[in-house]
Amino acid sequence: MSEKLYQMKLNEQPALADMKLCPEGCHVNDGFFVFQENFYRKIYFEDIRWLEAAGSYCYIYLKNNRRIIVVHPLSEVEKKLPRKYFLRIHRSFMVNIHFVDAFIGNTLCIGPVRLLVSAPFRALVFSCFDVLGRNRSIRSLKPDSGKDNAGEK
Repeated sequence: MSEKLYQMKLNEQPALADMKLCPEGCHVNDGFFVFQENFYRKIYFEDIRWLEAAGSYCYIYLKNNRRIIVVHPLSEVEKKLPRKYFLRIHRSFMVNIHFVDAFIGNTLCIGPVRLLVSAPFRALVFSCFDVLGRNRSIRSLKPDSGKDNAGEK
């Protein structure tokens, strides 16, 4: 086959990006697959508690207290995560907001783990939570001086 004929045949083929391989409505959208121990394991979004950047790797912490490592930076994994569950709270951390148990000042609590929310992300992160009770701004609170208001004159 001549080079010219070969190029014509290539031009007749639809580009891979233009081809729809997966039938409509068939795409898996409740998680993603990661390669572990010679096979691909499904990680459900609802099982991910938080993610931590580690250079060109990413640690994924799951609700069964397991930690897995993937050979992709957090920025790449972030593209696969649904925004309705996951928020970046720091350049090195993302959390599943449904696992946040409490927050203290600028720190989120997921079980016994404390994760700092860095300044660029604070307004967005704390706007995701409905707060009842004290009407204070969400900032680092100074510790009490130890004085009791009832004892002051």
